Amino acid sequence: MDKRWILPVQETIDGDLYIELSDEILEGSGFEVGDTLDWKDNRDGSYTLTKAEPIAGPEGDLYMVESISMFHIKHVVRAKSDVHAMDEVVMDRPDLREFSQNHIDHNIIGARKISVEEYFETFNKDNAYLSSWSEDKKLGFINNIDYKK
Repeated sequence: MDKRWILPVQETIDGDLYIELSDEILEGSGFEVGDTLDWKDNRDGSYTLTKAEPIAGPEGDLYMVESISMFHIKHVVRAKSDVHAMDEVVMDRPDLREFSQNHIDHNIIGARKISVEEYFETFNKDNAYLSSWSEDKKLGFINNIDYKK
């Protein structure tokens, strides 16, 4: 039987959200202090927590897969000419709103094996605004293949 708990979501002074797992919850769930947990959105306002797979080991290593995504994006711009309207879009203004977008394709550039150290180094470089996060939180961006399915 699945055990269920309702927990309040709390917020740190930095705006990060978290929940506290009591000793009773740790004992009942099988989680231990230091475990990395995966959150699954049940799409009904609830989440299911499971112990995350290790980031390397018998289930596999870390691979950096690089790709390019292509989108068809529309903007509606009030302007004196089509050239002026196109210039506004090309200038990539942060306040320019999209009218719609449609994903066209995803092209893989390549993949290579990386170390955990390279993972953190690349995470901090590519996501500098998140570099103050804990290592556990950063590890949450690793996608794990469930080979048991």
